Amino acid sequence: MTISAAIYDAGIALRTDLNPHCFKVGELDGTVSPRATEFAAMLSSAIGPSAVTPNLWGQRWSKLIVNCMNNGLAGLTGWMTAECRTHHDTQRIGIQLAAEVVRVAKAKGLVVDGVMGLSPDAIVDAAEGRNVETARAQLAEMARVAGGGSRPSFGQDVLKGRRTEIMQLNGFVSQCGREVGVATPFCDTITEIVTTLGVGFKPTPDHIKPLIAMVEAVEAKIAASAAKVHTAQLTVATVGAGYFAQFHLEAWKRIEDVDLVAVCDHDEDKLQEAATKHGVKKTFNNVAEMLTQMKPDIFDIITPPSTHYELVETACKHGVPTVICQKPLADNLQEAVAIVELAEKHGTRLVVHENFRWQPWHRELQRLLHSGIIGTCYNATFRLRPGDGVGRPPPYAMRQPYFLNMERFLIHETGIHLVDVFRFLFGEVRGVNAELGHLNSTAAGEDAATVVFNFGSGVDTGYAVKPPVSHAVKAVLDCNRLVDHDASNTRLTMGEMLIEGDAGALRLDGEGRIFVRSRGPGTEREHTYPWRPIGFGGDCVHACQAHVVSHLLHQTPLENTGRQFLNNVEVEEAIYQSDEMATRVTLPLGVPTVVAELALDDTRAELGEGPIWDARRSELLWVDILHAKVFSFNPKTGVNTEHICPGTAATSPRLSLVLTMHLPRS
Repeated sequence: MTISAAIYDAGIALRTDLNPHCFKVGELDGTVSPRATEFAAMLSSAIGPSAVTPNLWGQRWSKLIVNCMNNGLAGLTGWMTAECRTHHDTQRIGIQLAAEVVRVAKAKGLVVDGVMGLSPDAIVDAAEGRNVETARAQLAEMARVAGGGSRPSFGQDVLKGRRTEIMQLNGFVSQCGREVGVATPFCDTITEIVTTLGVGFKPTPDHIKPLIAMVEAVEAKIAASAAKVHTAQLTVATVGAGYFAQFHLEAWKRIEDVDLVAVCDHDEDKLQEAATKHGVKKTFNNVAEMLTQMKPDIFDIITPPSTHYELVETACKHGVPTVICQKPLADNLQEAVAIVELAEKHGTRLVVHENFRWQPWHRELQRLLHSGIIGTCYNATFRLRPGDGVGRPPPYAMRQPYFLNMERFLIHETGIHLVDVFRFLFGEVRGVNAELGHLNSTAAGEDAATVVFNFGSGVDTGYAVKPPVSHAVKAVLDCNRLVDHDASNTRLTMGEMLIEGDAGALRLDGEGRIFVRSRGPGTEREHTYPWRPIGFGGDCVHACQAHVVSHLLHQTPLENTGRQFLNNVEVEEAIYQSDEMATRVTLPLGVPTVVAELALDDTRAELGEGPIWDARRSELLWVDILHAKVFSFNPKTGVNTEHICPGTAATSPRLSLVLTMHLPRS
C-alpha cells in the first residue's frame, strides 16, 4: 500500500498523500506474473490506480523510510505529522533516521524510491551536511501540501495506550543494519527510548532530548570538518585543452577531495587559456614529463580517440593508478580491446568517461522503471535531433573540427552514448538491425541512422547498476544530426525519448522534463525531480567524475570500467556490420567470422565437416563424416589428432580443408 489515509468523521476515509498509485503489487522474486497483473487490475477497478512492480522489496523499504523518519517521533512527542516534518528538531532527526534506512537498504542490494520529493541520495546528502536547507524546505512543502490534520497510526497507538510497532519499524532497521554492517545509531536510540518507556506512556517533546543531543553532535562534527583547511586526498592531471576539456576541468575544480594539479596540451594558446580560466598552476606540452613530475593519482584523457592508446600506454609505464579516458575509447573494436588489455596487464584502473548515463533524466528514468510505474516495459524510442549538422561546415565542426574526418561518425561519436543509456535502462543487447545515412557530404562519416535493438531478458550488463526490466525490450534509436527538436537548447538532452509499458509510458522532452502517463486518455502528468542546469547535460560530467572519486575514496561500486565499456563498443561494431551487410546481427559477436585455410598433410580423412572451436583446449574439432572419425587440430603445435570411432576404417585419401570458424576474441 502506497497511500496514506485518515478518518476524522465516522465512516469517512480521506487520503492524505499525493501518490499516483494506491497499491503496488509484485512477486517476492521480482517476476511480473499473470496473477500479480490480474490482482493489480482488480485493485485499480475496485479502489484506485494500482500497478505491478518488479521491485516489491524496494517499494516496501521506500515506505519504511517514511514510517521510520516520522512515526516514532510523532508518538514520542504527541505531535501531528505536519508538525514533525516542519519542527526544527524533529525535521533534523527525521532526516538522520531516513538516511539510516537508505544506507541499510543499499547495503542489502535494494533499489529504493525517493520519498516526499527527495531522492535516496538527497536524503543521505542532507544527513551528511550537503544541501540541507533544500531537503528541509522540501519536507516543509510536502507537509504544507498534505495538510496538518493527520496523525500516524503509531501516534494514535500511544494516545490510546496501545503497544507500538517500534520493533517492526526502527527496530527492524537496526537489526538489518547489524546484519549488513551498517551503523544505525538514531534508529537504535529511538527504539531504546520507546521500549524503555513501555506501553501506556504519555507523549511529550522531552522524550526526544537524547535524539536532539545526537543530531547536534553530528552537525557540530560536520561544521568542524568544514572549518578545517581542506587538504585534497587525490591529485588529477589532464591532457587536452579543447572544447569538451573545459567541462572536465570545471567539474574537477568543484569536486571535494580532489586537487587539479596540471594540464597538458600541444597548443600553447589553448593550454594557457584553459589553465588561467580554471586556476591550474602547472602546464605542460609533454605528457611523459607531466606524469614524471606530478605523479598524479588520476590521469584524465580528453583528446581524440586516435591518441588514446599511446596516452594510456604512457600512463601505464609511469605507474598512474587510475586513468579516465573520454569516449570513443578507440577507433575500432580491436584497438579498444588492446587498450583495455594494456591497462589490465599493468594493473592500471581504466575508466571510460561515458557521461550520458549520468545525466539526471536518465538516472531518474531508470529509477522510475525500477518502481514499476509503467508496469512491464515493452518498447522504447530515442529520437536524436541536435540540429547541428546543417551547413558547410556544420556547427559541430566549429567545436570539434576532427569530427569532419571521422569515417565512422554519428554512431561512433554520438550514438555510443545512447547505446550505453539503453543498456543502463534495459539490459544487454542481443541483436541489432541498422541502416545508416550520409546527408551532409562535408563530413566523411554518416550523420543519420535508424537502429533497432533487441534486448535480453533479466541479463547482466556487467555494470554495478543492474537494469530494472525483466522483460525483453525492443528499442529504436532514430538519429539525424541535421534535424532539430523542440528545445531551448537542442544539445541538452540531444533529443526526445518515449518508453512504453503495459501500465503506461514515460516521456522525456528536450528541456529535461519527464512526463508519466497511465493507461487511458488524458492521464499524462509531469514528474518533477531535482537536477541542476549547470555544466554539460545536467552536470553529467561532474557526476561521472565524482562517481570515480567516490569509488577511489569510499570503495563504492564502479559503473564504467574499460572492460565493462567494451560491450558498448561491440554493439557499435554490430551496428556497422548490420548496415554493411543489410541484415540483423546478433550479439555477442565474439570475434568476426574469419576464413582460415588449413592445409593438413594428412591422409586419414576424406570429407571434413562440422568445424567447432573448443575454447577450453584452444583446438579445432572437426569430423570426417564418411568414416566416422573425429579430429582435433591444435594451431599452436600444428598437430592434428585422430580419434577413431569403433568399427571404422583406418585410412582414406589425403584431404586439404577450407573451414569457416568462429574464434573467441582472445
